[in-house]
Amino acid sequence: MIEKLKYANISSIYTKELIFYDKAIEGDCISFCERNGITYLPDSNRKSCWKLESNTFRNVELSEVFTIAPTDLIFSQSTLQKFSDAGIDEVLFVVEDERVVAVVHVVDYNNPFIQFECFKTISQFERSIRKLLKEEGESNHSFLDWCRIQGEEHWQRIFSQFVPDKEKKRRRIEKNMADLSEFQMFNLSDLLSFGIAKEILPKQWGSVLNDGDKLHSISQLRNFIAHNKDFTNVEIREGSSPLFSIRGLQKFAKHFGDFVQCFEYVEDHVGLHPNNSLITRIVD
Repeated sequence: MIEKLKYANISSIYTKELIFYDKAIEGDCISFCERNGITYLPDSNRKSCWKLESNTFRNVELSEVFTIAPTDLIFSQSTLQKFSDAGIDEVLFVVEDERVVAVVHVVDYNNPFIQFECFKTISQFERSIRKLLKEEGESNHSFLDWCRIQGEEHWQRIFSQFVPDKEKKRRRIEKNMADLSEFQMFNLSDLLSFGIAKEILPKQWGSVLNDGDKLHSISQLRNFIAHNKDFTNVEIREGSSPLFSIRGLQKFAKHFGDFVQCFEYVEDHVGLHPNNSLITRIVD
């Protein structure tokens, strides 16, 4: 499932509906560039481009700085560096067989395809984590027992929430848990920490609280998608060209890279427990 994102390339987000420079409507071309905060337009010959300077256009050759291949991976560091080298406000010309076939801009990362595929892979990851914990013999009760003996306030709060003192409330929660599959009432980040403590997941994944750790990346990625945030921020100011930022995109790419490693680790280990027979996996 994650392959769609891991190997997603520029052709997944580029724009093939090109606006070419046209001398006959140069005023409109200038307005288009100013409105979108760009300075380059492709020539209709698809082999050169026009640069807006001092309210007029001049023809220039396509530089490697402003070109990108349709097969370049969207989340690779080299691709993101392309946007930085060209200037965040500029389009990159997508070149294939020495012809401009499309253009791509950092705002094209705010694409429903990316959001949807991220949502699907995170959902799959959560299901796989719950399944792996179950295969290793863990349960709602073992998780709560573990929370009970932890010293930190966070875990004590979880235990008190799901095992309250009042019997009526406790029975209602127990019934709700029984109606769902194991671990479905608990947060992903808490289950990941539990899995590491139980040595089911690698301790190298670190902590949710430590910026730079894989668990932190997973938590940030999930929150990013859950709140439907744009990958690229744009500020529109009256009378000025748009200002673009890819800081959010760069952070997302880092979090996504960590998530891919964790996702593939879990997928490789689900179903490998000695007590997990083929019949059990099919039924589950």
